[in-house]
Order: sequence, then C-alpha cells, then structure tokens
Amino acid sequence: LSLSIQTAVIDISETNLKKVLEELIENAFKFSDDGSGVEIVGKSNGNTYTLTVKNRGRDFKQEHIQQIGPFMQFEREKYEQQGLGLGLWIAQKLMDLNNGQLAVQSSGGETVLAITFSVYGL
Repeated sequence: LSLSIQTAVIDISETNLKKVLEELIENAFKFSDDGSGVEIVGKSNGNTYTLTVKNRGRDFKQEHIQQIGPFMQFEREKYEQQGLGLGLWIAQKLMDLNNGQLAVQSSGGETVLAITFSVYGL
C-alpha cells in the first residue's frame, strides 16, 4: 500500500468517508495482481478534493462500469469472486448522498477509482 495524502477539510461525515474508503480499498486489493500493490493519492484542487485508489490487475470493462449496481459481479463465470457485489454500489450511493462523485477508469491493466468532494465551506 502506497499513500500520498494532502490534508483538507471535506464535506462528508467521517463515518461515510470511512465506509467509502473501505469499499474502494477492499475492491482494489481484491482485483489487483499479486504483489502489485495499491496506491492511494489525495489532492486538493482548489474548491474540490480528489482521492484516487489505483491498482493493477484485470481491466474493469467500460460496459461493466456503466452497470455498477447492487449484487453485480462481472465475469463471475471466469473469475472467482468473494462477496455480494455491493461494494462499488455502496460507495456510489454514499458519494451521491454527500454531493460527491465516484469515477472509474480502467485500461492497460490499471484501474483508478476516484472520489471527488467539495472542500468544506466552499
């Protein structure tokens, strides 16, 4: 695990932030190649703050990104997957409830999950 975090006061409760990060980090480790590690970067961008969780492993196909929902597990017939398929959906819903955004990008074996918040007070 590699961390590079700038501090900021963001507009989300500690409980909700903790749950979002748990889901994203667990997902990153679950789908990363053995020994490849997970990188978390937090940066302030003026009136927003973005945390990215990056891992290397199999690609998250664009059509699957569009289908994130409860109990969705993609390519289950090809890959063993533990869990109920709720993690990214829970993270998405918590971000929606807190006026934040969750974006997923994946190509070349690298997947980046980015959550963006308003900086508190702006």
